[in-house]
Amino acid sequence: MLAFYIFLMQIFDLFAVYFGKMYSITDKWVFILLCSLSWAGSGVFFSLSMKYEGMAIVNTIWIALSAIAAVALGVLYFKEQIGVFQYIGIGVIIIGITLLFVKS
Repeated sequence: MLAFYIFLMQIFDLFAVYFGKMYSITDKWVFILLCSLSWAGSGVFFSLSMKYEGMAIVNTIWIALSAIAAVALGVLYFKEQIGVFQYIGIGVIIIGITLLFVKS
């Protein structure tokens, strides 16, 4: 169930990032409303996911996956450019997420 809630949390978060970017491009206030509602939805699934894992781990996963998703959306959809060091940073984030799932 944890993976399902994290997945939904990330979907809502990705919509929020998309709507935030659309507001920055168009200045249409409807995108701020949609952005806020999407982040609220993400927060609901964040809260539900803490029934299955601690706050520190869930929040770290949320932030890390959100960063990767935002970069992917920016590069693939909005055609933003990132440099070598940003790609290295994404690699470090992926390693960090992997380490979070290793049980001691």
